[in-house]
Amino acid sequence: MVKIKRKVEMTCGEFSKYMVDKFGFSSYEIKLSDGYWVGNPEREYDVSIHLPPSKVSDLPDIKITESGVVIFEVEEEITEDTELNEILLIGNDGLFIESYNNHSINGVLSNNGGYYDETLMLIMKPEPTIIWTSEKGLVE
Repeated sequence: MVKIKRKVEMTCGEFSKYMVDKFGFSSYEIKLSDGYWVGNPEREYDVSIHLPPSKVSDLPDIKITESGVVIFEVEEEITEDTELNEILLIGNDGLFIESYNNHSINGVLSNNGGYYDETLMLIMKPEPTIIWTSEKGLVE
């Protein structure tokens, strides 16, 4: 399978769900935000989710913006149905070039009524990479 790296932006809640889905969790802890217990269920609580022991290299390097958006890079396997930020379609020995944003390989092919002889598709970020050819299909 072809693997690509791409930046992902999520809310803090979405990022927490992503981490639990990826690593599972070993325990959690609930405390009142202000530290006092008076039995009022309307109070705010701090919830801590503890992941199982992991290597630092397995954890994403994250950046949290002032608005609370978490930005990090993921490596993922792509299929012909994976939606990609930018695909460059090159056909007929370079005489035909077209750019597609937020499309899958199958989406690009269906928009063009199939494909042309000697056609290939590239992704441009993080570096130009051939991901599909008319001869081989998805490139490994």
